[in-house]
Amino acid sequence: MTERRSRLLALAAALAFTLIPTLQPTVDAQLPTASLLGVGSCLLALAAAATLRGRLGLPLGWLTQAVAVGLGFATPMMFLMGGVFALLWSVAFVLGRRLDASR
Repeated sequence: MTERRSRLLALAAALAFTLIPTLQPTVDAQLPTASLLGVGSCLLALAAAATLRGRLGLPLGWLTQAVAVGLGFATPMMFLMGGVFALLWSVAFVLGRRLDASR
């Protein structure tokens, strides 16, 4: 199940990276601000995916989801997209626990 969570975090990283060009015209964000938000959240998602088997992986994964939803304050569409990814992360987390318990 860790592999599926890693894939989900990689998709979240891709979503965060595509945030850079969409932030500029929607909220008139300066390029450095948009780049900082996009690259920062992308790096957070990649760090969470890389450390998923360790102690920091799951907390970083949850933080990634909170940041994705919080980016909705920068561009409103991220409330929806971040919410979808947070829902997928939650489902993967719950199903992973169930599968691990059944083994």
